[in-house]
Amino acid sequence: MGSLFAKSLQRHFKWWLLALWPGQHPGAPLGLRRMLFLLLGYPLFLSLQFIHWLGFICDELFFSAYRKIQVNDPVFVLGIPRSGTTFLHRTLAADHEQFTSLSTWEAVLAPSIIERKLIAALSAADRTV
Repeated sequence: MGSLFAKSLQRHFKWWLLALWPGQHPGAPLGLRRMLFLLLGYPLFLSLQFIHWLGFICDELFFSAYRKIQVNDPVFVLGIPRSGTTFLHRTLAADHEQFTSLSTWEAVLAPSIIERKLIAALSAADRTV
């Protein structure tokens, strides 16, 4: 896992340096707005990625049994837009006995088990106040 983290960090840093190189992207010239985004927004993005990797490491330490879970007959919901795929996905996700699903906030903000549990605990604490 450490090598994946190092490779990911190396690629992100390389892409960031290439994005800062003037004249590299004719469709997106290096103006003040782009420079501010690259110098301020991108480090925030990398810090979020670091938090995710830290969560993955904690998952390996505290929830290593997730690797032993068997996934039998997975169902993938694919289709063109406006064809009912969202309705089908939500219908399947409502059946907690047979299916499991990932919501958008989980995919973006909490891809690791420990992050989901932490956010759920913070949410529960917020509801009590």
